[in-house]
Amino acid sequence: MEEEWRRLEDQAEATLFQSWDWCDCWLDHCARGRQPLILKAVSEGRTLAVAPLLRQRSWFGLPLTRLAFIGTGPSDYGGFLALDESVDSRRALALALADEKFDLVDLHQVPESLASSFGDLLRDRFNVLALTQEPTLKVALPAGIDAYLSTLSKKFRTNTVYADRRLRRDFKYEQKIYKDANELPAGMDTFFRLHQQRWLAKRLPGLFLGGSNRRFHLALAGRLASRGRLVLSAAFLDGKPAAAFYGFKFGADYSYYLGGFDPALAKYSVSTVLIFNLIKDALADDAKAFDFLRGQEAYKLRWGAKETPLYRLLVFPFTARGRLAAGLAVRHNRIVQRARAKLHKH
Repeated sequence: MEEEWRRLEDQAEATLFQSWDWCDCWLDHCARGRQPLILKAVSEGRTLAVAPLLRQRSWFGLPLTRLAFIGTGPSDYGGFLALDESVDSRRALALALADEKFDLVDLHQVPESLASSFGDLLRDRFNVLALTQEPTLKVALPAGIDAYLSTLSKKFRTNTVYADRRLRRDFKYEQKIYKDANELPAGMDTFFRLHQQRWLAKRLPGLFLGGSNRRFHLALAGRLASRGRLVLSAAFLDGKPAAAFYGFKFGADYSYYLGGFDPALAKYSVSTVLIFNLIKDALADDAKAFDFLRGQEAYKLRWGAKETPLYRLLVFPFTARGRLAAGLAVRHNRIVQRARAKLHKH
């Protein structure tokens, strides 16, 4: 399906988390026996929409069949890949989904419009619940750096510009952007190490001590770089790595997926300066938005980011197994949202 999938992602209203590279790479490294289930809406031989799902036959150690988006967990947005958002396309996907056997359809991080409309299409045959999940925070970019700076508070704008000047005055400041395939392993290693330094300083493991997460993102970075969709950058002070940024370009949006910094250099605001310079790059590239993705950290609001509410859509049959699976999802969602809210206070 790669050719038609890539055609859809180039034309559709979607995010990187529905792209072929994200989904295919995640299946390569993180699927752990779960089976892909790709639903299509087709009209006159032309694919209009794709639902990138997977099936797992055991959940929380119980023999429950759960359908979810490919990439659930690391994906910050869930959704379909559709040439249009018409009811007909969604109805076709809903009918295809209804023909599958499942105890729970568990769709994470979906926008309100999809949660509402797709849920309504299934409500006559199934139970439907929409649970609140962590929102994303996105900055709508105006045209030009001066127009953008005017939207920030005077104090934050002044402090950021001063921090940028101080770094260049007091250190040999270098910001490196990794694009070349030969440089990517070194760039990703710098990012991994700085990300881990930040979390280990909090006595937390972070995401990249090893295992499938690390392999997935290393492989993904190579794929995205080859298509001009990777934003991987690091800042160095006197040759020492101080902060890193790992994100994406997709359509007219830049996004900040994860970062890291050396806690010993935190007082110099290197991460703030790195983000500032990458926002300037996004503006120069005529980007329409700079998306900080999930996480309600206060610093994102200082950049002018606004919340986009997202939901976890549960669809389950009128059976005891369905009610059990949905009950587990409700409890799981409550625990995860509390944990993430606590984590992002720090």
